[in-house]
Amino acid sequence: VSGVTANLPGQTAITADANCAVTVEDSTITAAVGIAATGNRAIRLRNVTLQTTAAGLLLEGNKNASLENVTIVSDGVGVEAHGNASVRLTGRVEGSPATRTDGNASVQNLGGELVDR
Repeated sequence: VSGVTANLPGQTAITADANCAVTVEDSTITAAVGIAATGNRAIRLRNVTLQTTAAGLLLEGNKNASLENVTIVSDGVGVEAHGNASVRLTGRVEGSPATRTDGNASVQNLGGELVDR
């Protein structure tokens, strides 16, 4: 997905289950949940803005996410990772809290800004 402006109140903008891989570039998404992903494979966001009322990015299972020059502003958790999910990010994440992990999940901040609201 590239060059999209989407306003989806009360909905999950993108769902990536099982072995689905997703790349979103140069886009702005407003939704309840920006991206919900479970299973395997990878999520790549580049030059993306997510404005959400719940989770900005929700990962479960073995998903890997690369967030390059991404801005997430969430009324809920900015980036939430469970199981063996792994997130690498540059950019800005605002949320309550900015990130949350459990299990073996991890969030690597590679020069970005994490803001707990």
